[in-house]
Amino acid sequence: MKMQLPEGKKITVYLSAFTLNDYEEGPRYTWFYLDQAWLERAQSLLDIVKKHSLAHVTVEVNLCWHNNEEYRMGCEDLSIGGESGDERFWFIGYPKHANHSVGTYRISFRKLAKAITEAIQEGKDEVFIDVDEKLIEVIRGCNVKCDEEQECIS
Repeated sequence: MKMQLPEGKKITVYLSAFTLNDYEEGPRYTWFYLDQAWLERAQSLLDIVKKHSLAHVTVEVNLCWHNNEEYRMGCEDLSIGGESGDERFWFIGYPKHANHSVGTYRISFRKLAKAITEAIQEGKDEVFIDVDEKLIEVIRGCNVKCDEEQECIS
């Protein structure tokens, strides 16, 4: 998973989200800012997985979530794992006043690399991975962004 961004480049990555319990509600998507530091951290986590023959590793992160004011997401986790050539990452978060979790699909680093490469070639600063067209319209209609610490601001 060796990826290199142009110096100073930051790309907003949007991912579909869903509750891990069929009977609960939660955010429909999440997003984060991907830069070279994020890629290097992901690579170091993959190195740990490989070195110790682990299925995956999980670390706490800060994400932005759709309807964060309503769900007050917290304790977000980034998990990274997979076998060589099929490395993946995914996120899980927990609404503050609920007994369920919200997650993303497992995204292959190959798919991420392809999306990032296309975005850079097309001069875009955002990518949508596993997000359908209707949800992209919803996302583009929202005015919520995140500050540098991934805290949501309006």
